[in-house]
Amino acid sequence: MNISNILERNENINAKIGQINFEIKQIKETLKIEKCEFSDLKELLVKTEFYKNILFNPASHNSEEIEIYRKECINSIKLLEKLNQVLSTLK
Repeated sequence: MNISNILERNENINAKIGQINFEIKQIKETLKIEKCEFSDLKELLVKTEFYKNILFNPASHNSEEIEIYRKECINSIKLLEKLNQVLSTLK
């Protein structure tokens, strides 16, 4: 809601202040949620970069039969699925 609209209404000053405070709290909450979503995205991107560097380094892995390499592949797939979910919400 536009603050100018609140101020122009025929209500007492306390009601106007209450409404403005409510609107400010709503804005803060929205920004907090967006900040969390973007910090989650940043964390996902960092993890994706980490796993990309591991998986695309053939010198460190030469067989998917090795347990550690298999786990890294599985973790990478899960991470990419989560990243895809986050990116689809941004569209």
